[in-house]
Amino acid sequence: MADQSFYGFLPLNKQDWIAKALKDTQLDNFDELVSYNTIVDISIPPVLLSEDVEKWDWLRAYDIGKREDEGKREWDNISWVDLDHDDLSTFQSVLSFGIEGVVMEWSGDGDLEELLSDIHPENISIWLKPKKDPAMVLEAFLKWFHAKGLPLSDLKGGFLWDSLLLSFEEKVDQFKLKEETIKVYHMTKEFPFFRGLCLDFSIYHNAGGNTTQELSFGLSALIELMDFMTEKGNAPRDIFSNLFLLTAVGGDYFMNISKLKVLRVMVSQLARLYGFDWSSDAIYFFTTSSVWTKDIMEPNNNMVRNTAEALMAIQGGCNALLILPHDSGSAKVFERRISSNVSNLIKYESHFDKVNDLTAGAYFSLFLMGTIYDKVEEILKEIESKGGWASLVARGAIQSQVKEVRSQRISRMISGEDSVVGLNKYVQGEIFESGFDFEETTQQLKAVSRSLIFYNSKKKGK
Repeated sequence: MADQSFYGFLPLNKQDWIAKALKDTQLDNFDELVSYNTIVDISIPPVLLSEDVEKWDWLRAYDIGKREDEGKREWDNISWVDLDHDDLSTFQSVLSFGIEGVVMEWSGDGDLEELLSDIHPENISIWLKPKKDPAMVLEAFLKWFHAKGLPLSDLKGGFLWDSLLLSFEEKVDQFKLKEETIKVYHMTKEFPFFRGLCLDFSIYHNAGGNTTQELSFGLSALIELMDFMTEKGNAPRDIFSNLFLLTAVGGDYFMNISKLKVLRVMVSQLARLYGFDWSSDAIYFFTTSSVWTKDIMEPNNNMVRNTAEALMAIQGGCNALLILPHDSGSAKVFERRISSNVSNLIKYESHFDKVNDLTAGAYFSLFLMGTIYDKVEEILKEIESKGGWASLVARGAIQSQVKEVRSQRISRMISGEDSVVGLNKYVQGEIFESGFDFEETTQQLKAVSRSLIFYNSKKKGK
């Protein structure tokens, strides 16, 4: 590193920077320079130096994103197919996108030998997403794989089903859900690279919650999962080795990067509390672009947002990246190819895979990480003191907190306090058509586009 006097400028301390900023802005005091994130409840100072992040010892204890192949970032580009609607030729077209993996939605109906004839699982990662009975769908899939006569290590990917999310429905048999989870775990734990336990953090983001809610509610759900799994005699090492985290990114650029980095740290620390020394680098993130940020009427805006969100996910350290279609709800092969190309272009033309961590050492990123960490830790303690995740979900407390933040976001958009291109800025035209209704009971928590609620709110307010 060059000496601080190399460029001919004397080094300035924080007070010097603040004095200069006050002079340039002609403001009277430091507080006027501080920005405040209302949604996340975080104050951000205008100047950040090393002294602002020194209090967080854990920031120095972890090499965030460090990998054995020094200086490089690797992630799998993921697309998707629906075996109940897509034929074999569509599947083959999707595989030609230059992707490394595919989300395979399936109800369990039909014969996989016919549906996947010519598909070689050893060449791609498969993320199985069940539409019906999860254990039945998984059993049929694994039967198909075993019939190939391939070694267990050739099956890569995971099972995209989080049983805990079913708690956000009206009537749920908690005992049955736990038994289903343990059954899925035992069916998949023999595979070294196919993960059966999915912990979904994305629901809180896609339902309109903020960053600290996403992490604190997701981590408390992980504690819930670990408690009932270990009570059944399953070893923490085996459980964590079979686990992957489903996350989503969208909105504030640096907040989302810091969010993923903090999550790695906190999950690693949680594993240690259960007696398993799990490095932050070993945790697998399956990350998607955001449902919440997408405009149901403006696919071109969505393309820009998806590109920014792909950069967030990659710089945050995702292991697998699924870019959702720009055209909301589209299942056309062309839209899937365009979505996959976002990640392809970032890797093969922008070369983001050549640098391990682009934000490493940035005081702003470190400050956000430390601040998020402290707030999440505080919320986690509060959740546990009130009976834990399942207890709060049963009472509708977690749902109401997320919906409160969602309402706050929409109110700020309607009032113009927050600017969103296509919604309250550079709007193509007034939209008060039918079809924008969104229904959700007190118990439910659903992923939803903010534009859907915005249009619906504007329609009711007209």
